[in-house]
Amino acid sequence: MSTCLLLRQRSLDIGRGPGRYAIALTKRGYRVTLFDLSKTCLDLAERKADEAGVRLEGYRQGNAVDLGFYRERSFDVALLMGPLYHLQLQNDRALAVREVHRGA
Repeated sequence: MSTCLLLRQRSLDIGRGPGRYAIALTKRGYRVTLFDLSKTCLDLAERKADEAGVRLEGYRQGNAVDLGFYRERSFDVALLMGPLYHLQLQNDRALAVREVHRGA
């Protein structure tokens, strides 16, 4: 995955819970914000990042179908993998993809 990204890009990792990929990308020099529905997962990700000695750009709780907290083009790239198989309705998956296009 990191071969597709440019270093120092502002990245939004959506729905990836405990931050495994966000932490790995941050270790490689990417600027990653983690966005997840679960506050518990975000808290766990923050602890894991501390243990790994990295600092993510931010942690935000929310739903992948509404990234309205972020202005348009707030990120250079967005990772949207988990929500696409958790969102059961086709309309919700399409809305999540539209939101990513707006924010990244």
